[in-house]
Amino acid sequence: MSSQSNRSYKGLRFTRLVIPATISVFILATAISATSAADSSTSNSAYDASANAACQPTHVYGPSTIDPLTATDDQLQTAGFPVRPPGNDATALNAWTTAMAHAKTWSAPEPICGSGAVNFTPAYSGNWAGHVANNTDFGNVNFTWSQSTWTQTSVPGDSHYTDFQQAPDSAIWTGLGVTSLIQAGIASISTSTAQYRFWTEDYKNPPIFEGPVIRPGDVAYVYVQYLGNNSAYYFLENETTGLYQPFTNPAPYVGWRAANFINERVQGYYLPNFGSVGIAGNSFGTSTNTWSLTSALNQAWVMTSNCLSTGNGLSVPSTVQSDSSFYQHWYQGSPFSDGC
Repeated sequence: MSSQSNRSYKGLRFTRLVIPATISVFILATAISATSAADSSTSNSAYDASANAACQPTHVYGPSTIDPLTATDDQLQTAGFPVRPPGNDATALNAWTTAMAHAKTWSAPEPICGSGAVNFTPAYSGNWAGHVANNTDFGNVNFTWSQSTWTQTSVPGDSHYTDFQQAPDSAIWTGLGVTSLIQAGIASISTSTAQYRFWTEDYKNPPIFEGPVIRPGDVAYVYVQYLGNNSAYYFLENETTGLYQPFTNPAPYVGWRAANFINERVQGYYLPNFGSVGIAGNSFGTSTNTWSLTSALNQAWVMTSNCLSTGNGLSVPSTVQSDSSFYQHWYQGSPFSDGC
């Protein structure tokens, strides 16, 4: 754990869990609609860059006039867009194409450094739920990128909490690695007025809250890539508003042994009720190969109250469908255990 902060969205390899028979796993026909919204406060005229100097991007790609749908891969890289997924994986290409078609308005990152007030440290499945593709099922290649998309759900506000870095938090994210992680996603935070914030992290460094404004009901697209030379590239987009931010951050902790599609609970707090969220376009790969998440080649993780299959389910994933999508279902926020 970094001495700068002990808040972290963390992943550890742990014993495979069997989904408890008492937990009903099901597929919803449609995602739950959001009924309320609160602005992410990561974009405003009062932003203080000097106070967050320690977590500024190493490079910010500026506005571009190219059409990413017709540009070459070299043009995409120069302009700061993710390149097309290599190969002929239709699911990955469709997710990329949709995101690029909606990427209309560039915005500047306004990162907020993680304060260290909260710790995402439990191992096992006390804090993780979702699906993980391990590179051992793919010829032991080094994964270099992953992408995912979902419609942002809402969580209730909680009057007991005002600081978004010291509050119950349900994070949806994708990323690479096992004990070291390059990752990005959205935190749904139950402060007195619920907040929704994009974030990135090179674990074991603390997270950085950065990305376009996101609200419940908006469609999010997250692309994470390891560039080499301890550098990570992120493309964070609100497909509904067309706002996107492309940039690079330092990545001294390189993760590559797994591609992760995860819902995570913050240590020390209950899991806020996010309802159900459909997570789609789940794909990953290398510079030459693309794979989509499948039901056969992944590990399903269940978040339970005691980190064991005998516990009460907190967050449970459905099986992966043929188009790589799955639903993540909230069941209850507590009791929970941080002592796994």
